[in-house]
This record gives sequence, structure tokens and C-alpha cells, in this order.
Amino acid sequence: METFTFGSIVGLVFSEACKEIGKNIGQAIYDFMGFATYVVVSKVQDFLKNAEAGRYQYQYA
Repeated sequence: METFTFGSIVGLVFSEACKEIGKNIGQAIYDFMGFATYVVVSKVQDFLKNAEAGRYQYQYA
């Protein structure tokens, strides 16, 4: 039967905690980039719709 030292248990717990923190940070960055991309795309689409509406307004006025 193997015995584990206190240091090895602490090291294992610490490495697992760091791995979970890294996954959470990665997920947060991924979510933020997705949201930022959505905002930029929606703003560009709104701008293009407004520009196109303005062009037709002046073209047929």
C-alpha cells in the first residue's frame, strides 16, 4: 500500500485547482470573444441596413 506525503497531496490539489482555473479563464475569454464578435457583426449589419435605406431614400426621392 502506498502512502502519500502531505506535500504530494497538496501538490496534486494545487495542480487540479490550477487546471480548473485555467479552464474557467479560457471559457470566459471564449465567451467574451463570442459576445464581442456578435456585437461588432450586429453593429455592422445595422450600419449597412441604414446606409442602404438612406441610399434608396435619396435615389427615389
